[in-house]
Amino acid sequence: MLNLVSVLAAVLLLCGCDGLLYSGDGDLTDRGPLEAHDRYFLDLGPIDLTRPGRREYKLSRLPNEQFAVGFFTTVTTSRDGRNLGTSKPLSAKIKIELQQDNTHTVFDVLDDLRNWTWSEARDTYTFLYYEGPTNIRIEASDRGTVFSARRSSEYRLAVETVVSDPTAAQYGFRLVATGGGWK
Repeated sequence: MLNLVSVLAAVLLLCGCDGLLYSGDGDLTDRGPLEAHDRYFLDLGPIDLTRPGRREYKLSRLPNEQFAVGFFTTVTTSRDGRNLGTSKPLSAKIKIELQQDNTHTVFDVLDDLRNWTWSEARDTYTFLYYEGPTNIRIEASDRGTVFSARRSSEYRLAVETVVSDPTAAQYGFRLVATGGGWK
């Protein structure tokens, strides 16, 4: 019986079930320990950038990994065929803040999306995250909306569309956090 339990534990570990420990808003997918980049993908759902508004999310028991928080869309070109990563067609202004254990501000960003990094992968998706300076820096290794998560911590993520952009609806933005991998 002990061998069966050991084998099952090893299979669960190799299948990438570390994400099963996550609790909070959204769905965390663990792509497994063999994934080189973005092993963990936390999908917090659609985000409306077409009108002003604010949403808050609770995150807890995240894997001890570095995560980038940002916006994800499977659209990589604008309606006129231009690449999103180079044309940066949106003028929305976003405030995004991450609090750790209700006592520490991990990051606090207020900036136009045109100043964010627009990363495209093989014409399949565009990921927007912030690399610029933030108002508060807790850890020297953290920058922008990139942070080092701790499994023992609870986080509160707040996202506010300060200046909306009615054209954002055509891109189907989702709020996500992605990180981990062996590279």
